Amino acid sequence: MLSATLNAEGIGYVHLRELGTPKPGRIAARKGHVAEMHEIFKAHMAEPAAQLELAKATEFVREGKKVALLCYEADAHVCHRSIVAERICEALGCEIENL
Repeated sequence: MLSATLNAEGIGYVHLRELGTPKPGRIAARKGHVAEMHEIFKAHMAEPAAQLELAKATEFVREGKKVALLCYEADAHVCHRSIVAERICEALGCEIENL
């Protein structure tokens, strides 16, 4: 539904599933254990499938595409997307803008 709605507005949508938080990380986040969630997610990011999708996301930015990372978490500073964004920016020297 999200993909169809965005496409109807001329906005491309790519779901990079492996850049999501694995279930143990989501459980930790729901309990308010942000540091634990971050550690779980960072370990997950070392997995080959996550590295491949991080490379895809990084390439979108390198190509000059505007990229938005979405998550249910309202605060980017306690969310996994901050880790993904930091890794992309480390690779490319770009800046993060939280909306």
